[in-house]
Amino acid sequence: MGERRVRNAKVEGSTPFRSTLLRFGSIDDRLAADFRLNFFHNSSRDGPLDSGENAWETIAREGSTGRSWIIFGVLSLFLIGSIFYGMARNRVGPPPKEIAGDALLVQGREVFLDRCVSCHGVSGRGDGPISRGLKGPPPGDLTDREWKHGDKPEQVYEVVCQGVKNTSMPGWLGTLGPERSTAVAAYVYYLAGRNVPDALRRSSTKSSSVK
Repeated sequence: MGERRVRNAKVEGSTPFRSTLLRFGSIDDRLAADFRLNFFHNSSRDGPLDSGENAWETIAREGSTGRSWIIFGVLSLFLIGSIFYGMARNRVGPPPKEIAGDALLVQGREVFLDRCVSCHGVSGRGDGPISRGLKGPPPGDLTDREWKHGDKPEQVYEVVCQGVKNTSMPGWLGTLGPERSTAVAAYVYYLAGRNVPDALRRSSTKSSSVK
């Protein structure tokens, strides 16, 4: 029964393909014909295919094209994010007057714009150019009155250095080092409209962990 339907569908190809169809004898003529059309008749490009090997080559080529589109999409998103990031940096200009004379906050601002603005946004509200595309919880709004992971200087410093598990927030200590990690932690207080804790200022002069 199955062999008759395969013959009626005139499936072309090597023995492995015919054997596969024979095992699925319940496939009707229309499905078998569609199978032939999709896998053995690539008339829109190279003409009819005359063997199972050519069919596999076509399948591999189509799969490779699909992977290429995925890679292209990822690179496009990265490029768009980079463009928005550059535009955001160009809009912010020099440090605000209220922090222009504060070396710690000026340094923290530089680090924030370089490493944090793409997720947290220029103002720290969690609305950076790539924030919506991140997996897991959205970036935190640093201007909130209450901070989810604590507002003590050692807690804020730990979040900067160690990151937050199960979120897109990485740990930055290995990249920034203690001094710049302390500076950006201090700048977070500024974004929230809070006074910078003395512990952060003392730590910035020692380039050591906050205590």
